[in-house]
Amino acid sequence: RAPGSVVVPWHGWVLRAVLLLGLWFRLRLYGEIPADMGFDLASKFHDALSIVRGRYSIFFPMRLGREGFFFYSAALVGKLTSMSKATLHLTSGLIGGATIVAVYQMARELFGIRTGLLAAFLLAVNRWHIVLSRSGFRACTMPLFTAWSLYALLRALRTRRPLDWGLAGVAIGAGAYSYRSFLFVPLALGAGLI
Repeated sequence: RAPGSVVVPWHGWVLRAVLLLGLWFRLRLYGEIPADMGFDLASKFHDALSIVRGRYSIFFPMRLGREGFFFYSAALVGKLTSMSKATLHLTSGLIGGATIVAVYQMARELFGIRTGLLAAFLLAVNRWHIVLSRSGFRACTMPLFTAWSLYALLRALRTRRPLDWGLAGVAIGAGAYSYRSFLFVPLALGAGLI
């Protein structure tokens, strides 16, 4: 420990290890498994490609309408790598990794560091979440924004700081751009508060 050095606490190292494990499950051979493209992924690829080409939209009306967070995320990943079928799988895998961190924060806020680490580990190796994170479907955003919204709301209730209330509002509002069924999350959070 040299003067002025940054010290990472033990739980920071454990969380990094859990995140690396989760990313390994979600990103290993992401361009090959699953191998199919299907109609859904083709239409999602088209929406992300339209963003890369400069056609921006808040709501994507094709196929009964879809929210744009996943498409903008895929467009960003596509700009950093290259747009291909694998871009959608890489994007959903990275969102799955972010969900591991969000679940850690939520569980830590509720029950402490050890429970947060356990929750992150269980999600990192959870089969349904691994499959969802590798799928390339925008439904992978739902667990991320649900965990983030609950964490932000719990933190705001604990601290009562205006900034934390604002972050809770941002989390819940941003979730509305993730996946259509997220619209039930604010109702569930409101019912939980009551």
